[in-house]
Amino acid sequence: MSAIAAERPPAKRLGDDPLVDSLESLGVALQELSYLTTRQKAVKASCDAAIRKEKTAAEKSLRTTVAGVSVSYADRIKALNEAISEFCEANRELVLADSGKTRTLTHGTIGWKKQPLKIEFTDDGDQVALMELVDEQVPTDDATLVEFLIRQLKRIKVTEKLTAHDLLDVKVTLSKAALIERFKTKSLSDEDLEEVGLAAVQSEKLNVRVHEYSVESETA
Repeated sequence: MSAIAAERPPAKRLGDDPLVDSLESLGVALQELSYLTTRQKAVKASCDAAIRKEKTAAEKSLRTTVAGVSVSYADRIKALNEAISEFCEANRELVLADSGKTRTLTHGTIGWKKQPLKIEFTDDGDQVALMELVDEQVPTDDATLVEFLIRQLKRIKVTEKLTAHDLLDVKVTLSKAALIERFKTKSLSDEDLEEVGLAAVQSEKLNVRVHEYSVESETA
């Protein structure tokens, strides 16, 4: 096998509409494909490295001085966000001042946004306890729900030699999506969920959005 030069394509190549019709032309096509793929990856790696280098240099230059101490923009932004969040979470009524769930200030907007409804186990519940509760309702000739389902699948003949159980695995998991839908339509209540060690939880997340200044991009 001939070596491929790093900076130039193979000397022998197929035409502009490549046709592979023999072992020889197959070797020619593979050689060029190997060269092009290798070269493409090398160029991309070089570009990525250059971008990382520029980004690192730019980030190092982004520093500010606070009380005589030099700190990076990233660390300062993190510290400010943490301080704002801590104050707002502890003083929600003061921050909102009867303005609903969002308040617009001069340099930013503070608000709380409802998160998607979730079904979670309570402190008294877990997957094991739930399955034990379900298993208590299974017919007496089956010890568990899984065993009951397996027995039913074995009764379903798919072919002469295969049953549904041969083709399918039985895995029982909590159907949170179905529970959420029933809870939303009020066919399940908090009390209904509590009976089986579950709870519907809808939290609110603090959202801090700064009003950005209009600036021109800096160029070297």
